[in-house]
Amino acid sequence: MGGYIQDDWRARSNVTLNLGLRYEMLTNPTEAHNGFGLLNSFYASGSGPCPNVFPNAFTATSIPGCTVPVNSMWTTNPTTRNFDPRIGFSWDPFHNGKTAVRGGFGIFDVLPLPYVYTIGDSLTYPFSLSFSQGNLPAGSFPNVLPFINPTAPGTRWVDPNPKRSYSMNWNLNIQRQITSNVTAQIGYVGSHTVHEAFTTDDSNQVIPNVVNGVYTWPLVAGSRPIADPNSGFIRPIFFDGSSRYDGLQAQLQVRSMHGFQGQASYTYSRCFSDGDGANLGDPFQNSITSLIYFDKASRHGPCDFDLRQNLVANFLYNVPGPKLDSALRYFATGWQVGGIVTASTGVPFTIITGGDPLGQNSSDQIDFPNRVSGCSPVNNSFKSLAAPFYLNQGCFVVAPVTAAGPVLGNNGRNQLYGPGLVDFDFSIIKNTYVPRISESFNVQLRFEFFNLFNHTNFQAPTDFNTLGSSLGLLDSTTTTSRQIQLGAKIIW
Repeated sequence: MGGYIQDDWRARSNVTLNLGLRYEMLTNPTEAHNGFGLLNSFYASGSGPCPNVFPNAFTATSIPGCTVPVNSMWTTNPTTRNFDPRIGFSWDPFHNGKTAVRGGFGIFDVLPLPYVYTIGDSLTYPFSLSFSQGNLPAGSFPNVLPFINPTAPGTRWVDPNPKRSYSMNWNLNIQRQITSNVTAQIGYVGSHTVHEAFTTDDSNQVIPNVVNGVYTWPLVAGSRPIADPNSGFIRPIFFDGSSRYDGLQAQLQVRSMHGFQGQASYTYSRCFSDGDGANLGDPFQNSITSLIYFDKASRHGPCDFDLRQNLVANFLYNVPGPKLDSALRYFATGWQVGGIVTASTGVPFTIITGGDPLGQNSSDQIDFPNRVSGCSPVNNSFKSLAAPFYLNQGCFVVAPVTAAGPVLGNNGRNQLYGPGLVDFDFSIIKNTYVPRISESFNVQLRFEFFNLFNHTNFQAPTDFNTLGSSLGLLDSTTTTSRQIQLGAKIIW
């Protein structure tokens, strides 16, 4: 349920204020058959194993760490005080209608709608009976079932007392009409979001010690049980994420200038977050499925969708033709050329260490390597190689094991950026109007060239580049090779 009030107030002849207040809330999610299968207490298995956890999990209602039936997902509702003020202004400093200074600030609630919890719930007990088992003995396939522990299905944990999640957004821009056909704009856009939903594919792992302020796993891998031995994988929902975006945006528009029209937009921005998975661990191709939820320092890094620089320009030009009264006018007039230019820096990606060097013993382990000090990680001449290795492999090594035990490497989440992208699409259009049929009847021929210059745009090595012989190898592209398309349209 939601509602808002809003008013535009002309404070002066050249100043307009926009004031608003929105309220929006939702009710506590419930399940029709009282069947949310949630862990009663995450990472607290109690004094002994849960009795009859599977298949009679709903009999274990008093032992912390056991799966219990709950009808309500949250003990407290974080949305009942969702009052969101907004304010904006528009100012014409020169009283001539050619310059506008605009700005605004607003609070926008990020409601924990079903997209946050539905996917995880539907893939865990009791709605889905899922197991995860590692280190199966040789020869166990195809008869895997005898080697799976049927008392530990995958379960769900949801923060029972989530905090209100909201985003504070603000912007300031200046727009100037340079001529009657040309307009320029430059502005700043910012956003800060707190208490974002965060999840992983599996957070049921060995909990490390804190040694001198550093998370350190046991020296002997497997010497300590996972946090909740009574459960298999655990897909949690925490509301502890935070993100920040700052962007400089510029735009130039040309309208109907001697048959030419075009637009160019440029953005320089930075985005950081504590992980971008709200409803599943890997919403993007370069996302890490199970970041270590309790180590926010290792979670923090550039957003998975962070593009530092992005330029997009397009144009359309009506080629002037001779004024002829003969049949040649059908061939000499009606030509148009157009194009779209796209250029951007690369997307971030992460290197992980293969295996389970930390001894997490979960179904989805993660560890980062160490970056060698003073070593340039990117091989700038990768395109000249027979096999395009984008990274200098010698710049990354497995993190050493300390006297107290293994620790995470220092080359954390999204610390590297992939190759940039440059693409130019071009088109030639021929319009032939046939007024004898109707004023709007037009036979249009289109000659379109995608990636006209056949530029190779490599995909960032987003297969997590596990340390090994293939580290940094570019094996896919983000755009096609040059493609030519011919088409015809009849418009009337």
